[in-house]
Amino acid sequence: MVSYFSRIVFLPPVNPSFNIRKRPLTQQEARVIVRAIKRTSNITGYTVREWTNSKHLFVAENPKGEILGACLTLDFSKEWTEISVLFVLKEHRRNGIGQALFLTSYIDTLKRKKNVLIMSKNKTVVSMMREVGLDIFSTLKNLPTPYRKHQLTLGLLYNIVWIANLYRIKEIIRKAIVYASKEPFVYGLKLTSSAEFAIAENHTSCGA
Repeated sequence: MVSYFSRIVFLPPVNPSFNIRKRPLTQQEARVIVRAIKRTSNITGYTVREWTNSKHLFVAENPKGEILGACLTLDFSKEWTEISVLFVLKEHRRNGIGQALFLTSYIDTLKRKKNVLIMSKNKTVVSMMREVGLDIFSTLKNLPTPYRKHQLTLGLLYNIVWIANLYRIKEIIRKAIVYASKEPFVYGLKLTSSAEFAIAENHTSCGA
């Protein structure tokens, strides 16, 4: 397994075919992403408003400024951030864009001194979660030490924030019927240490 520190120091080299920028999506870009996500089985869905209002969103662009993919990050408490959606448009996959978005978003979260939560069904995302050193769980209930003191935030507050969205509830129901996916979600958690804060603070993000 690649260690956390290795992943921070040895990010993929800058790729001239795309650039990663921190910015919200435009209305048009958000509609493109939302429509594309509706056709996937592994992502429950986020609204155009969430994509356009996010303060911590990274966008992959080609040299013309056209969107290739995006990574949405949402703070759900003072201490915790969820890397909520990692999505690359189908025609631009397998070019390292997803990995660059994931690592850039992850490092940005550490720079902001936040603990990390990721929930995913996607095997590639789960693999990246393991590579950066997240602890993997099948549920957020009855978490072990040292997460026990965060149980209320992770087991209750996160779920309330996540489902407090009519669009998301509709998408959960629709996709359960259309795709009949039985693949369970996997949860990745990381309590970020002061040493990791310092490494992230001194790091220059990929493609920035």
